[in-house]
Amino acid sequence: MATTSSPDADLDVLADTWWYGMTRRWSRDDFEALARKRASQGFDAVQLVAGIPPEVGPAHPQAASEVGAAWDLRGRANPAYLDLVRDRARLLLAVGLRPIVYGGWGPQVDWVGVSAMRAWWERLAAALDGLDVIPCLCGEVDLWCDAPRRLWPEGSTDAPVARPMGTPLRRRLARRLLPGQRYRALRARRVEAWREVLRHARLALGRPLLVHTTGAQTAFSLFGDDTDLLANTTQTGHDLATTALLYERPAAHHRRFAGRPFMNLEPWYEGIGEGFGPREQLLAFWASKLGGATGHVYGAQGVWNLGDGAFLAHWGEQTLAQATALASPGALGALHRWYREHAIDALPPFVRRSAQGAVLGVGRGDDARAVELVFAPEPGGDPTSPLDLTGALRLPPDAPRLRLSGGLTGAP
Repeated sequence: MATTSSPDADLDVLADTWWYGMTRRWSRDDFEALARKRASQGFDAVQLVAGIPPEVGPAHPQAASEVGAAWDLRGRANPAYLDLVRDRARLLLAVGLRPIVYGGWGPQVDWVGVSAMRAWWERLAAALDGLDVIPCLCGEVDLWCDAPRRLWPEGSTDAPVARPMGTPLRRRLARRLLPGQRYRALRARRVEAWREVLRHARLALGRPLLVHTTGAQTAFSLFGDDTDLLANTTQTGHDLATTALLYERPAAHHRRFAGRPFMNLEPWYEGIGEGFGPREQLLAFWASKLGGATGHVYGAQGVWNLGDGAFLAHWGEQTLAQATALASPGALGALHRWYREHAIDALPPFVRRSAQGAVLGVGRGDDARAVELVFAPEPGGDPTSPLDLTGALRLPPDAPRLRLSGGLTGAP
C-alpha cells in the first residue's frame, strides 16, 4: 500500500465524516457529488467505515450496502462489498480526497471474535492494495466494554433500550453496579483483543494505523506509544464543557510525545443536539490546531448518518440536504488553506495565562509573528473564567477572537 513521506504529512488534512458512506443510504452518484463539493471547498480527506457502521447491529437494514452487508453474523466477508469499498475509495482519490478507512467499531470484535476481525482486515487490506488511504483500526475502540452485544444482531441506538448515553441517573447506577476496577479489566481485555487485530492489520497493510477512542481516552492512554499506531488520537465529543480539551489534549500530547502527530478524530459535530453551529466550528478548528493537532476533522449531523430527519435522529434532526447546504465547510476549507500557506504549524506553540493561572489565549508564534486565539479580554477582564461555553454560551463580548501579528494577515 502506498505511503507518504511522514506521519505528519499523512495527517495534515481537513477531513469530513461520512460513517455511512459505504451503505445503501447513499447512491454512488450522490456520494460522488458531495465528494466533489468537499474537494472544491478545500477538504482533502474523508473518514468513513468499511464494515458495519456505528449505532446499528450487523443485521440491521441500514448497515447494508447496495450489495449487502460487509460481513455476515459469523464474520465472513462479502466479496461484492469489498469491491464496492475499492470503487468508492478510488472515487474519493480521483477527486482529491484521501479516504480514512475504518475497519469497524469497538464492540464488533466481541461480536465475531479476534480471528474473524483479523480475517476482515486481511481482506480489507487486499481490497485497498495500491490505494493511498489512511487506515483506522476501528471507531470507539473502548465503547460499551460492559455490554458489547447491546446492538446484536439487528439493534439500533434509535431504540430507547439501546441508546448509548442513557440518563445521568442510569449512568451513575451503572457505575455503582459495575465497579471501576472491573470495568477497567473489561476495557483492558477489549484493548488487547483489538491490539492483536492491530498487529495483524499492520502486517497486512505494510503500514501503521490510526485508532478512534471514546471521549475519556486517547489512543496512547489505551495502547501506549505503540509503533503500530500512526499517531495519538482522541475524540473530545459533543459537549461545550469539553472546550478546553480541544487545545489541552494536543498540548499535553506534545509535552510527552514530542515528534509524534496528534489528531482529534471527533470534535463537535455541527447540528448534533441542534447545536454547535458555525461559530463553534471555527473555534474548534483554531483551538485544536493552535493546541498542536496535526490535522482537523469536521462532522455534521445529517452527513455522518446520511440523515433523513428520522434515522438516528436522537442525535439531532438535521437532514443530509440541510447539512450539505451549511456554510461552515467552505469557511473551514479557506482556513485550512490559509493555515498551510502561512506555515503556522512551524511556529512554536504557547499558552498565555493570567496571574491566577487561567488561560487567556492559546496560539503559535514568536516575537516576529504570531497567531493567537484570545479567550478573554486583556487583563482588565475577568481572568477567573476566560471561556465559559456552558449553558447559555456566555462569552466575554470581545472573545474568543483571533489576533495576528508580524505580517500575518487575511485569516478567513
